[in-house]
Amino acid sequence: MSDIITVIDYISYGNEIIQNSTFRTDFSNWLAPNWVWTLDGASHVVGFTNPLIQPAAVVVPESIYDLSFTINKHHYGTLRTSVGGMTSTYSKDSPTTDIRFKASSANPLTFTPSSDFDGCITELSLKRLEGGVFLIDGVMFFNFPVSSESWEIDVIPISWGIDGSVPPGALSTLTATNKARYRDFAGGADNSVFFEWQVPYGIDVNEAIYFQVEGFITNATAPTVGQTVFFALQGTSLGDSDILSSAMGSTSTVPKTFEAGFVQNDKFNSGWSTEVTIPNLANGELVILNLKRDTTDTYGQAIGVGWLKIMYAKRSQQG
Repeated sequence: MSDIITVIDYISYGNEIIQNSTFRTDFSNWLAPNWVWTLDGASHVVGFTNPLIQPAAVVVPESIYDLSFTINKHHYGTLRTSVGGMTSTYSKDSPTTDIRFKASSANPLTFTPSSDFDGCITELSLKRLEGGVFLIDGVMFFNFPVSSESWEIDVIPISWGIDGSVPPGALSTLTATNKARYRDFAGGADNSVFFEWQVPYGIDVNEAIYFQVEGFITNATAPTVGQTVFFALQGTSLGDSDILSSAMGSTSTVPKTFEAGFVQNDKFNSGWSTEVTIPNLANGELVILNLKRDTTDTYGQAIGVGWLKIMYAKRSQQG
């Protein structure tokens, strides 16, 4: 089955795959029994369940695509969308019309209505995303053209942290047969630390930067299903003669929403953040980062932060 994904960053769109995407003059390129073309798009004839299919609108397995469409004059029923192994159902309660997915087959674009679906579909678009960073079931997926650039991750341990305005707990060692270092970020205070990060030479400053927080459940009261922990990060890049107090960029955030099964001493990772904006970022400079726990989250206990990860794009060496 195809995966519906979150697009974090991409390079460009490929060519449009769908032909005759509005149906305003005819049904050329489509198989459309019991559908009628109108100025509002392809209108389904209530009482039938015949699918609307474009046989030539096929995708390449393992590639990433963006499918979008518009539904007009809909009051009742559902419309199931399928292409490349992906399926998604449109309804009043779930009005999804913009879908990013990783194809798992070459099945053509198909819209299958319930018998009572009374809407019209139009303004369709299906394009391949030509390289990028994607989140699939909480796991990063990288897809870039050959010899374009690579994505690198720098790991900064919490032991390198410098106390912020409201510091977390002291550096401690968690012992459960094995050992790891952590600092407890409280559930009732916006604890923060500063980090120093040397900007790697060869970094592509035009690409986005992301962060992730990892650590351990250190409190005996572990988070329950659905509880969240929020982390926020800001940064500023300092070159020769820049003042330490230079303004930081806008705040980037990342949540950790807990699933079932977490207990004390379990490792957690937050997933990847929204884009981190660092003013005047340049190769070889020193970046000052400020990591904070935002206690508007719903897990009321301290949580042990073990390290900060920074992900960035690095251009490949040529020649």
